[in-house]
Amino acid sequence: MGAKGLISLLLLFFVNTVFAQSSDVVDASEINKESAKIEVKESEVTTEETKTKKKPTGKVERIEVTGSYVRRIDVEGPSPVVTINKEDFEEAGVDTINDYLRESPLFSGSTDSGDRDGYFRFRGQHAGSTLVLLNGMRMPVLGGTDSRGFYNGVESIPTNIIDRVEILKDGSSALYGSDAMAGVVNFITKKDYDGAEYSNRVNIPELGVGLQQNHTIAFGKSYDNASWFLTTQFVEQQGYTQKDVNSYFQAATTRNGSNGSFTNHWNENGDGFKGRSSFGPGCAPGVQECFLDNRDNQFIRDPRQNLGTMLAGTVDIDSDMQWNMAAMYNRRTRTDRGPVDFINLDQTTGLFINPAELDNNPSLQSKSDNGKSMSLAYRPVDEIGQRRVDVLQNAYTVQTQLRNYFADTWKWEIGGAYGYTLEERDWRNGLVELNGVLDAIQNGFDPTNVSQSNAGALQNAQVFGTEAYEATMTNARFLATGEMFDFRDVYNLGGPASIAFGIEGQWENSRDAHDQFLTEGTFSRVFGTEEGSRNVNSVFTELVMYPVDQVEFQAAGRLDSYSDWGSTFNPKFALGFRPSNKMLLRASWGTNFKAPSVRNMIASPSQEFHNLDMGPDLSRQFGVPVTRYRYDQLGPEKAINYNFGTVIQPNKAWTITIDQWNFEGTDTITRFGRSDFNRVYEAFAQQGNADEMMESLGVFIDRNPDGTINRIDAPHVFNMGQRTIRGIDLGTKFYSPIRLFGRVLKFGAGFDHTHMLVHKTRDADLVPVRNRADLEWKNTISASLRTKDHSYRLAARTLAGDTSRFTATRTHTEYDFNYGWAIPWWTGRLQLGVKNLFNTEPPVPRDREFVRFDGGFNAYAFNALGRRYYVGYSHSF
Repeated sequence: MGAKGLISLLLLFFVNTVFAQSSDVVDASEINKESAKIEVKESEVTTEETKTKKKPTGKVERIEVTGSYVRRIDVEGPSPVVTINKEDFEEAGVDTINDYLRESPLFSGSTDSGDRDGYFRFRGQHAGSTLVLLNGMRMPVLGGTDSRGFYNGVESIPTNIIDRVEILKDGSSALYGSDAMAGVVNFITKKDYDGAEYSNRVNIPELGVGLQQNHTIAFGKSYDNASWFLTTQFVEQQGYTQKDVNSYFQAATTRNGSNGSFTNHWNENGDGFKGRSSFGPGCAPGVQECFLDNRDNQFIRDPRQNLGTMLAGTVDIDSDMQWNMAAMYNRRTRTDRGPVDFINLDQTTGLFINPAELDNNPSLQSKSDNGKSMSLAYRPVDEIGQRRVDVLQNAYTVQTQLRNYFADTWKWEIGGAYGYTLEERDWRNGLVELNGVLDAIQNGFDPTNVSQSNAGALQNAQVFGTEAYEATMTNARFLATGEMFDFRDVYNLGGPASIAFGIEGQWENSRDAHDQFLTEGTFSRVFGTEEGSRNVNSVFTELVMYPVDQVEFQAAGRLDSYSDWGSTFNPKFALGFRPSNKMLLRASWGTNFKAPSVRNMIASPSQEFHNLDMGPDLSRQFGVPVTRYRYDQLGPEKAINYNFGTVIQPNKAWTITIDQWNFEGTDTITRFGRSDFNRVYEAFAQQGNADEMMESLGVFIDRNPDGTINRIDAPHVFNMGQRTIRGIDLGTKFYSPIRLFGRVLKFGAGFDHTHMLVHKTRDADLVPVRNRADLEWKNTISASLRTKDHSYRLAARTLAGDTSRFTATRTHTEYDFNYGWAIPWWTGRLQLGVKNLFNTEPPVPRDREFVRFDGGFNAYAFNALGRRYYVGYSHSF
């Protein structure tokens, strides 16, 4: 019997045992109350306010759940909300939020390396389509290199401050505004903590690299009318490279010869491109590989440290008024290493090699086609070594709220938040000044000589400097909510009709503060300066009512006005129907949007070089300069979300959920890369004049007399294309006491499954629809047993269906085991566990005889370290 069969048999045995021992079915009239009690008691699904200050006599206490401003009676409602609590993090054996999201079936994956640190994908969409909240308030988006200008990295939130995470699996721009296209992730911090605690955890990969450790200390005190809480967390993660992983999965292959430069050159008269084979030794295996071997400097995860601390407090001013505050500081450091950038000496920058500059370099002059000027594009790995950039991120967040309860069911609150983030990138190696390169060439340096004898040849051209990216966000919100009337008072059926309304203001700013010489000099990469701001004014309202006993109706609408591009209105409607007290049917429909980020609106010109297949015969042309510019007509992404599903509770211990969700997106904010240029141009070429059709997208192609491309002007990003994503979520939870081997144990079982039914994109009109390579499905099956002092959990995590450009994956399963022991004579708890119990090898592609984690979904969906052991200990005082 295989491992899958073993875990299936165990689960079947446990479930049968449960049904044999548990036959108490709750009365139909009590199912709603018991539903809320079980979720709150057993799963710790509490709310942002765990108690109301004034409870009307004879009425059920209401709670607040992400996805609604109106306090509710039931945890399960028309919009599906999933809650992750502290216990879930502990049992999963993870130290960071990214690690947990990578394993969760709700998320396509996440990554914790480079500029995409904290990047996660929810339901097949990018991180910018999911709104991240801290205690219901927005956090600032860190502007920076790569894609950090459009999403918030969840890694800036320390895990030890989290009481729970509520995930709204539904687009909700009608309530929260921009970015909530795919859903909302709300991190809710701890409150009312009394005592002190120290905890630590160490994750030890069997591979011998990538060690990870987590240390936490917390203090808190509660009084009659106030409480405060202080906590600090330190997380350290060792980095590891492609070479580290390759040595585990397969013996190293032959990589003789130099780690030398990629070298391309062409002359200014357009007589054609010549590759490095014209210069260096032949590309014979075992002599000189035809591509650079970067395995020892391509980090799958960068080495990093994270220090986070938070102070929170609550004061009851009187019996009806309460004041809350929270202040958080997070400091993250990492080292960004990898191959150095291309050095481009060409006509577009005014730094190309002309005959006068070749006078002192006979070797290079002989390769310049009879003394004609030539351009060069190469990687100076031998000359300057590996790129190293030390990155420091500092984030500060302050939130405050004043709440007042009145008229039995009403509440108003005034709240505000301020967030500031600063990222500094200190270049320690890998940055060169182009004029210094020309000086070296005039003194006899030959960049076409691919050889380790060039080591240090550009030492005098190296420079050091610091990039700095900062962003601020200020929010202020007024909200009033309460019950208008009760349908039972009108015709003795149904329940309350409640309303919420509010206004919100948001002020964002993003700017660069680089060293001045970086922005004024000429370097192998562009250091433009960008600064911009925006104001957002919003009004919103929500209506929730129970017109009859079995029906709940929700309607919401929000008007957002942006200072830099315009206004948008988004409605949402949701309906819940209970045909019986054991079943809830639910459906929702709404429009959603994602505003262009401030970074997108202020992007400065930059230049890239691509190898493109965009000739009349789609022939390959190398090193084409692409100048990026800001697109003035940039607007928001738009989408329609509609979902329907059911929640079934056969008894008080068992819950089943089924939700089918749909996303129809238009005006997708897109950035063209090399493959996108080629794909769209080829589609246009089959229908007419492709160059003119590309101009309709804002892409302008300048050609030489012979038809070759001289340069391309293209937007940084622009609105283009459509997305259609559909899927289904299946889940079941069972939690009940059972009798096993003469002892009463608490048994829990869970099954969570997300299946992507459709994931199609269209790049532009007249371009064929294509199926995007992504995960087809992902699930987790778990079973747990608990006693007073011991807990055991076995889980199987499976994903399948990727058809990326590197590999095709049908199924891949990893097993985890967790054991916890509450030491009875000591206020401490010990945890031991194994991740990837059977050391299942990730189905990553092998390119030129070594494994790769830098393509497809591999960087998002898998942990590259194989089997890992972890041990943790916590102690309360």
